[in-house]
Formats: sequence, structure tokens, C-alpha cells
Amino acid sequence: MLLHSSPRNEEFAQKFVEANECWNLEQLYKDITFAKQQEKQLYRKQLTPTEKACLRGLIRGYSPTEIAWELNREPNGLRVELSRGLYRYIESLTGARIKNWSNVSKELEKKGYKFHSIGTNVTANRRDVTCLVSTIENHVDWGEAIDVSIFYGRHSELTTLQHWVKQDKCRLVALLGMGGIGKTALSVKLAQLVQEEFDFVIWRSLRDAPTIEELLDTLIKFFLCQQETNLPETVGAKISRLIEYLRKARCLIVLDNFDAILSGGERAGNYRSGYEDYGVMLQRLSETAHQSCVVVTSREKPTEVAAYSGEFLPVRTLQLSGLNNEDAQGILAAKGLTGSVDEIEKLIECYGGNPLALKIAATSIFDLFDGNIADFIQEETTLFNGVRNLLDRQFERLSPLEEDVMYWTCINREPVPAAELQSDIVPTVSKGNILESLESLTWRSLIEKRRDAIHRVSTFTQQPVIMEYMTERLVTGATEEITTGKINLLNKYALIKPNSKDYIRQSQIRVIISPILGNLQSNLKSQSEIELKIKNNLDNLSDNFSNKPGYFSKNLINLLCINGQARMPAPQEL
Repeated sequence: MLLHSSPRNEEFAQKFVEANECWNLEQLYKDITFAKQQEKQLYRKQLTPTEKACLRGLIRGYSPTEIAWELNREPNGLRVELSRGLYRYIESLTGARIKNWSNVSKELEKKGYKFHSIGTNVTANRRDVTCLVSTIENHVDWGEAIDVSIFYGRHSELTTLQHWVKQDKCRLVALLGMGGIGKTALSVKLAQLVQEEFDFVIWRSLRDAPTIEELLDTLIKFFLCQQETNLPETVGAKISRLIEYLRKARCLIVLDNFDAILSGGERAGNYRSGYEDYGVMLQRLSETAHQSCVVVTSREKPTEVAAYSGEFLPVRTLQLSGLNNEDAQGILAAKGLTGSVDEIEKLIECYGGNPLALKIAATSIFDLFDGNIADFIQEETTLFNGVRNLLDRQFERLSPLEEDVMYWTCINREPVPAAELQSDIVPTVSKGNILESLESLTWRSLIEKRRDAIHRVSTFTQQPVIMEYMTERLVTGATEEITTGKINLLNKYALIKPNSKDYIRQSQIRVIISPILGNLQSNLKSQSEIELKIKNNLDNLSDNFSNKPGYFSKNLINLLCINGQARMPAPQEL
């Protein structure tokens, strides 16, 4: 079944035309046509434009899924047609069983249909790609790739990625995950494992946000083996030249830290001003048939990756979660930490198996607690400067609504559905905006989605270290606002949610209210001064918030009550 209207025959004739340079297509068409006529017993039956295009794609190493994408066909339908038609004709021609699409080129090459003198066939107007088409060596440029001689876990992820790259011939693969989760290390390890599959391998970091022109010039010169040539002037022409090379040879490009050219302060996946052409490059790399693979690592999912990726499409995404307990224990053991099995597992859970966070925590535990995990756990804190800085950089990129969702997810203390988050936020926002923000935060790996099997709804929460980070921000911000009288957070967020379950209410008092009062006592010295400061804010600022929806008055009353200077209101009064 066609997804779109049928392409014209002339358009089909332009698909996978690079096969002409390596294969004797004229003779191949004749011989397979004869095999088809013998199979069908119809001696005027010719190969269709679709069959010719599929044949060219198969002998150039494209999977049926990729070919279907190029021909605007439904992949499963095209696979059935191939198995009932073209594969049978090729079996008749070669006498070999075609068990998999990748066997097509191998069997036809054995029959002598493939040329082996590519380097001598380069025409004058293609001299700038002589290195590319005539090379028999692997060219590798690792740039600033990190050392991965010590590498923990990720066996299943590497197996999946190698299958995508080697068997499925994916054009674009995105490794996504929060900072420190191990995207960079995994990209290097993957490139090392598959480099023999490629003629060219280049690894580059976008950490310093090079312009698209700088990146494309670097890539083109690499594929030219640094030969002097006139580079295209426009970005569009540079991308076209890059794709030409990706078709001529099998190339692996790894672009690390792709999020460096994405914008902050708005929904995830959008580009910084002046970097929008990176999106054009990803789009064209996704849409256009080539035999190479581009791997990007990012804390956020680029918009084009979201649009073009799919389980059976040539663009795939792998969302990295933390290391499992066994692999994470290797990091802790290497740092010299000691503890029981339960203590080690609790530590790993606190940081969600994040390798960098575990390394930072392990260093501090070794320095401050002589490597004793139990002593650290008793302190009931998981935030160290390195971990805090890691999360600060991600929080600074959030949109205002994403910040609201992060604070409310923290305040709720347990997984909650989108509808509850929507009801929490003031002023009221639409359900669509809430869902967009949740999706964006999921792309940033700051929110975890779970499934409430009883109520059959999706729920959202945070990893323990992220929840502690957000709690700390809320406590610090609320303390400062009470001290200065400049109110913002205290009106936007409830420190104790009305009608909370008892155990959630107790948790909110313990981790939010009590630390705020503790901070105030450090600054103001006595409970009476704390009471006076809170009452002054309540008296002086109530008029400012009387006509605004929010939690200002309720929050200050709760603080007064828990400070021990007034009667604790019943839940329905809060």
C-alpha cells in the first residue's frame, strides 16, 4: 500500500543510481529479466521501475526498510513483494538461496556482475572525490575522543547499537540522556567496535559550538584526505557535498555534545540563534539515501530526530538510563568504597546509576568518610558540588513552564499523572502545554515516566538525586524570599499540598518546611524573630497577592503554625 501517490517512473530511475559505478547493471537487468520471464512464463515481461530501483538499492547495501522509505512505500508490503518476486528471480539466476536481503549483493558479486576497478573510473569532474572512491584503507580521526580503555557495562546497549549500524544500516542514530549518564563514552566505544565496517571514521565534539560552516568544512576536508580543493560556498551546497561523500563511501561520523548548539529557556530540541542549519543538516541526512551513519549524542532530543525516528526507520534513538547495580558497583569498587550490599544498592539508587554522579559522590565519600558508604548515607544528602553543578547547567536550560513542572513534581514526592500537575499550577495552563512540557523534560532526561497499572494512566516523577536538587532549590529560594520580602516561589508553589496523603504531608514538612525554618533560625536566631519576619511579610504583602491566584498566604500560615507559634490548621483549612 502506498503512503503517498505513486512516483513517476523517471523519479524511480534516479534512485540509487550510484550502483552504475560499481555494477554491470545493463547485463544484470537483462539476466534478471530473463529469469523473471522464465518464472512467470511470460516472455514479454520486463523488470518494472520499482524492481530496478529495489535491485539497485539492495546491491548498494540498503535494507528493504530504507528502500521503502526512499520509494514512499510501506516497508512490510515491499518486503512481501521482494520475497515473492525479485528474490526468486535472483535465486533462479544465481542458484543460491536468498535468505536475507544482504545476500543479494554477495551472490550477484560471485556471479561477476560487480566491477572491481572503481579507482580508474573516476571522471574529470569528480577528481575532488578520488581519495574517497579509490581508497582501500580505513581513515580514522578521533579528535578529542576520551579514553575508554576502562569501560563499565552497557553490553545490551552496544549490542543494539551495533545491530542498528551494521545490519540495519541506519543513517542517523541519537544517543540521548542526562549529563553524566555516559553518552560520550558509549559513542567512542561504539565507534571503536564498528570502525572496521567503515572506510572513514571521524569523531568530533560540538562542546564549543562550532558554526555549521566550520563543521561541514572539517568533514569535507577529512573525506578529501586534506587535498586542496574549492569548497562549496553555501551551507546547502556544503551539505549536498557531504551527502555525496556519504554515498560514495561508508563513513561513520560521531558528533558529541550536540546539545551545545540547542537553545535554553524554551522547549527542548530547538536551536540557538544562528545554528538552525544544523537542523537542516539532520533533516537531509535523515531523508536522503546514503550508505553511511551519523551518530549524535545529546542531553536533549533534536526536533528532527523526533520527527524522523522510528523502530523500522533509518533514524533511531537510544535513551540511556543509569547503569545496572552490577556495573555501577565496578565504579564504586575502583574508587575504594566499602559497604554492605544494601548500602551499595541504596547509593546507586540515589544517583539513578549515573556514572559521573557516582564517581563524584564516591570521591567525596572517600575524602570525607574514609570510603564508608554507611557513614555517608546517615548524613541523608546526595548533593555534592560536582553533582549540583551538573544539574544547575540542565536547569538553566528549562522554559518557565518546565520549571513549574519540575518544582511540582518534586513537591508531590511520588509519581503523579499529568492532570494532577495541571491542577497544581497557577495560573491555569492547558493540558496540551503540560503534556508538551512533560515530553520536553523527558527528552532532557529530567522526568521519569511510569505506568499506574491500577488507574491505567501514565505518571511522572524524578530520580532521587534530581528530587533532592529541586527540593534544595525550593528551600533556598523560599528562605531568601522570606528574608528579603521579594516573593515569587512562595506564591507559585505550595510547600504543603492541600489534601495530601498523611505520609506525603509528613514528607513535605520534613524535607521542605523544616529546612526553611532551620535556615531562618540560622539567620534570625530565635523563633520569635522568625515569627515576626513571617508575620511582617504576611501583613505587608497580602494586598499585593489578594487578587492573584497562588499559595502565598497559605504557605506563610503553614510556616507560622509549624514554627510552633499558632494552632496547626486542619487539612481542609490549608
